[in-house]
Amino acid sequence: IDFLVSKNEYDLSAKILSDHNYKPVSDLDFLYPQYRHHPRLINDDYIAAVEIHKDMIIEKYASEFNYEAIKNRIILNNGFSVLSYDDQKTLSIVSNQINEYGFDYKTIGLKNAYDFLLLNSKELGTDFTSRFNKLKTPILCFLASVNYMFGGVGIDVHNNKKVKSHLKQFKSLLHSSHKRKIYSRIIGIKLFLVKRLKVISKSFVNKEYRVWLFKRISDRRWQREKLVQLKLKKPINN
Repeated sequence: IDFLVSKNEYDLSAKILSDHNYKPVSDLDFLYPQYRHHPRLINDDYIAAVEIHKDMIIEKYASEFNYEAIKNRIILNNGFSVLSYDDQKTLSIVSNQINEYGFDYKTIGLKNAYDFLLLNSKELGTDFTSRFNKLKTPILCFLASVNYMFGGVGIDVHNNKKVKSHLKQFKSLLHSSHKRKIYSRIIGIKLFLVKRLKVISKSFVNKEYRVWLFKRISDRRWQREKLVQLKLKKPINN
């Protein structure tokens, strides 16, 4: 269960759960700096794990879609607070297109597409994209892809060159497994290198990143994992 809190309540939320016998799933003693959510927590008396989020999206786009941006549209229902329909639509899209890199891979998640279509049937319209700048193109590309696959979105992309180009490539990859495999491999390598270089560059100027990086590469489990990936060691059978 994911839930969102303001940044000034983030540490307090973790403390409250800890006081009620919630504990981290992982026993790692080092956490990725400034990550958008707290490590997953579990309680032996309950079935679901929980994640406390201070952000809903990766750092690059967080300034456009965050707690401050959605708090005035929150829906209160029987004592529970949930995102507005427009914000639920946005979250269903960006969690796949941005956080899971669907926009880069030119793919869509079927679950995310289905969630969007259900939400859109409750409150029809695509004007919720108008308040975004950096996020607008990835969202419109997702909508165009969903409209191509399932229809019912009601969006015209013919006047948007970026979306038209994205949709053309989406169709090409969708209908060719060979192209899709090659493209996916290339994008995977690109994203891997970009993320690693970002961490290394930040470690030069930020002590928090520097400490995390040192602990990460010193961790025996991480070392074994990389050796297995490089086929220098055999995986441990469970």
